[in-house]
Amino acid sequence: MSLFVLALEVEVYKDDTTELELLMDNRLRTNDRVLSIQQSLFKHYNTPEHLREGTWRRAKESLNSRVRRLRETALDRRQLTQERLLHSGNARTATGSKPLITLMTNE
Repeated sequence: MSLFVLALEVEVYKDDTTELELLMDNRLRTNDRVLSIQQSLFKHYNTPEHLREGTWRRAKESLNSRVRRLRETALDRRQLTQERLLHSGNARTATGSKPLITLMTNE
C-alpha cells in the first residue's frame, strides 16, 4: 500500500514538485490532489468504509515520512557543503574577507 501511494503522489504532483516538500496536512493549495490520492487508494485496494480512516492515516504517515527524509537529506547536504568550504580555505567571514586564522597560516 505504501509503495502505491508514494508512486501515485509523484505522478499526481509531477507538474508541481514544490508541494512534495510539504507535509500532507499542510497542502492546502492542492487539497483536491490529496483527496484524489486518497480516493484512488481506497478504490485500488477496495477499502471497506470502516477501515478507511486507519488506512489513510498509515498512507499519510508514509508520505510524511518521505518528506521528513528529504528535508534531512537536504539539510545534511547543506551542512556538508559548508564544512567542505571551511576546510578548503575558501570560507569567508560575514564581511567577505578570509578568516584571520587562514590569513595567519598562509603568510
